[in-house]
Amino acid sequence: MATNAKARRSFGLFRRKKDGTTVSTTPVEPDPLAGLAGQQLAQQNPIDWIDDEHNEDEQRAIMASLQAALEEQRDASIASLRDKDDHIRRILETVSQLSTQNAQLQETVATASRLEKENTELREHLTEYQLSLARTVETQAQAQNELAALRDSNMNPDHEFGKGRPKEMGDLYRQIEQLKTSLRREESRVQYWKSHATALEEGKEALRTSHQAEIQRLRTNSPWAALTPRQIIVKKILHDEHQRSGANPTKNEKVKRTKFEDLTTDLLDAELSPEQAISYYHEADPSDFFVKTCHMCGLLKLGSCSGGDHPSSGEFAPASGTHEYGSCVLVCRECYLQGIIRQLQEGNWMADLHESSWLRCPAPSCPTPRLNVPSSTEFRDLILALGDEEVGPRMSLFDHIVRLRSSLAELWAYPYSDETTIGVVFSLHESLIKEGLMFSIQDPDVLPSKQLFSDPNDLEMIEVEVDSTLFSIPLFVSLFRKDAAQATQECLYCAEEFPESQSTSWRGWATAYPQFCGEWVWKRSDFPNKLGLACSHEIDFCTGCLDRHIKAKLDDDGKAGCEKIACPGADCRRPLDYEEIRLYAKDETFATYDQYLNLNALSQFPNFRWCLKAGCHNGQLYELQDGTDVPEGGPLIQCGECDFQMCYTHSVPWHKGQNCKQYTSDRMDPNSDLSRAWIDSNTKKCPSCKTSINKGNACFHMTCNCRFEFCWICLADWKLIHPSSGPYNQNAHKEGCYFRTSDVEPTQLAGTTLDAALERRRNRTGT
Repeated sequence: MATNAKARRSFGLFRRKKDGTTVSTTPVEPDPLAGLAGQQLAQQNPIDWIDDEHNEDEQRAIMASLQAALEEQRDASIASLRDKDDHIRRILETVSQLSTQNAQLQETVATASRLEKENTELREHLTEYQLSLARTVETQAQAQNELAALRDSNMNPDHEFGKGRPKEMGDLYRQIEQLKTSLRREESRVQYWKSHATALEEGKEALRTSHQAEIQRLRTNSPWAALTPRQIIVKKILHDEHQRSGANPTKNEKVKRTKFEDLTTDLLDAELSPEQAISYYHEADPSDFFVKTCHMCGLLKLGSCSGGDHPSSGEFAPASGTHEYGSCVLVCRECYLQGIIRQLQEGNWMADLHESSWLRCPAPSCPTPRLNVPSSTEFRDLILALGDEEVGPRMSLFDHIVRLRSSLAELWAYPYSDETTIGVVFSLHESLIKEGLMFSIQDPDVLPSKQLFSDPNDLEMIEVEVDSTLFSIPLFVSLFRKDAAQATQECLYCAEEFPESQSTSWRGWATAYPQFCGEWVWKRSDFPNKLGLACSHEIDFCTGCLDRHIKAKLDDDGKAGCEKIACPGADCRRPLDYEEIRLYAKDETFATYDQYLNLNALSQFPNFRWCLKAGCHNGQLYELQDGTDVPEGGPLIQCGECDFQMCYTHSVPWHKGQNCKQYTSDRMDPNSDLSRAWIDSNTKKCPSCKTSINKGNACFHMTCNCRFEFCWICLADWKLIHPSSGPYNQNAHKEGCYFRTSDVEPTQLAGTTLDAALERRRNRTGT
């Protein structure tokens, strides 16, 4: 106990040396922290940290350490007090500013009260003036009536009023003068009050102007001027020293706070008056809000905290149906709504036609992109939650697209879902709509009244090549415009009129959008405009007339003329190529043309033979025996189409009763009756070289080996019939020639004989 007492004395408030001299008799300044440290030291066992009461060096080191700790705690306390003092000073400055503004507002209120009082006095003066004016008008009217009566009495000498009454007349005149004087005084008084009222009104207007200027000055100079709720909330959120009070206010002390749900996007950016800004600054609680970045527009947006990290209201989009927001990034309402609208306006709705929920979350990289919006009810809830102001038009467009998807799902056998193909479909139709060639598929008010895509013919599969990639996509042909009021273009041959835009607008569209051009573009017009790329004349004949022209040439010239079909344009002799005929001829006409080309190509083979029966256009290849030019079944061949029998070796109908050797012998013997009969019926001498010429199944325009051209029927010179620089000359045929009196040209009939050619023509034309 003695040792402990000595230890406590050695660390008392006074320090002494070993010899008993006093080191310091000045008491240490009381310090709460030092007292606290002393108490802690007193509670410890001195034996644990000091071994010797007289170990002064160790005591001095311990005391220095304690002194440093105390000084460090004192410095920290002083710094904390200084921070609190700065905070209190800023609060006092804010209170001072608010007091100044309050005084200014009170002064403004006093000015307004003074103006109201003056306005009340002015109204009282005006009321008094109106009463005085009414009395004056009444007195003036009475005086005028009396003057009128007096005037009547003076003009009537017989009137009894003026007989013997001079005294009454004098009294009456005096009264009149008095009334006039009173009237003048009253008029002066009225004029005075008028001037006074005008002056008061001018003063009132001046005070009102001054009052408005003062209010405007106060609003402009106020630090609370032109603030919005958004700015106030952000400032309070970002204020480093803002602390929420932990005490629960009593019922009377509670301040009604503005809820974030009441602040729509337009109200967040509404400019507040200084009074409203001050009030909202004290009412808004920043802990109810948060500021985060929208993942689409990259802008900072305000959200409302609702017990979690994701927004339940505010400027961020809410959850939609079963699409949980917790699995998606934050997107503001505006970006989310624009993403939904883009899906309606662009071609994305064509994807996944067999799915009921086709809208996708606009948020980038959303793990569950498909929204649960199968019907208009869910869609209406979605756009209302996003704050859309055009609910009606959006609903109409959504319902229209749902109907289109249902119809397309039934007609489009292989719907594409990849974004590239859908983008090509959408871009193609957008270009047609832009050029005025097609109705918008998304506008239910502009579309024709009939139900779209109710017929398979409403869709036409076309092929377009975009960026070297061939796409097979649907073309909505039922949406093409057919305006009966627009200008028309007449076909020169059939005189039928067609809408002008069907030719001119399509040419302009093909020039503006070459990436979509293909055969389908040229087929949209009623005129074969593609011929204009190779011809130098105007295409003034319709596609129907071109098909009839091609068919007539095939009927008249047959296989021999299928490669010489020329453009029907005036004075145009350019041969039509294979692609042009394939593009504009009808399927039946082109099939005949293609068959003739194939047969002509096959006829170049030595083992090919045509059928020689009149009216049959078949031909076929025959397998030959090895090392011979005789078919495997012998020289007797039979048409695979009509079973007509022919001789392969001589290319004549089968010579019954004779073999090929006997038939050849008879033909080579000029004295043979058969030879002479065959020569007479099948050959004619060339008018130029006199060589016998055998006619085949071609037309009646003949060309000898000597290059002389003539008509097979009358042997007339072909240069006279068809001059190189003139039209067909029918009269150049000789008398008795069939073509001299017929409208048919020699190149329009084909056959071994004229009768066979005419029979063939009748079989084809039905006449």
